[in-house]
Amino acid sequence: GAGVSSALIAVISRKLELSRAEKHVNNFMADSKLTNQRKNAAASVLQETWFIHKYKKALHKGDELRLRHHQRRFLHSINEFRRIKWDQRKLQEKGNSLLDVGKLHSDMHETLWEMHRAQDHFISQIDMLTQKIVELQQTLSATQPMTAGVACCSQRPPSAPTAPHGEMTSQPMLNSSASIPRISVANHHFHHNNNGSLSNGCMILDSKLYNQCQVGQLSQCPTGGRYATVTTPLMHSYEEV
Repeated sequence: GAGVSSALIAVISRKLELSRAEKHVNNFMADSKLTNQRKNAAASVLQETWFIHKYKKALHKGDELRLRHHQRRFLHSINEFRRIKWDQRKLQEKGNSLLDVGKLHSDMHETLWEMHRAQDHFISQIDMLTQKIVELQQTLSATQPMTAGVACCSQRPPSAPTAPHGEMTSQPMLNSSASIPRISVANHHFHHNNNGSLSNGCMILDSKLYNQCQVGQLSQCPTGGRYATVTTPLMHSYEEV
């Protein structure tokens, strides 16, 4: 008897249980009804407020009783408005619990798919950028030896010109600094010390000696003798040499 009664109760409760669509329809109808009741309650509050203001300004007999009556109706309208708002809140919470799980799952799956697609796009862009950087590094490493060779060729000083034996030739050399000219002189007017530097300075046209001269290059002349390229101190013009 107990088993039959429990089975009967389970079958009846399953039959009486509403489906998901029916629950959504009932929630929609209840929400519409509560919305209309809320509008009526708000209008009643405004109406009773106007009556209270009206009978406060009146001076006839019996207006005080009407004023008390509308004040009581005003409080009742306020309480009714609060109750309807509370019922709407409960209905909204109940409707949130009836969300379609399948739709939620599909939305989450679509969002994850969009995230994976954006991640793949970013990874492809990073790979392309890395490839471009590697190609740029290879190009720079290939052009660096050529640039070094051109720089060495451009920095090589020209050979000293041939001058007659016993004469001093003052020939300016091209240099990046115009304040330190370079000249080529025959070295039979002076002698070298043990370490290869000039011992008695450079011979100048006005017979002045500059001990600050530095030997830049020594070379053999084809006609005989040795020539040196020296760096003179700071001068204002080539005519001082």
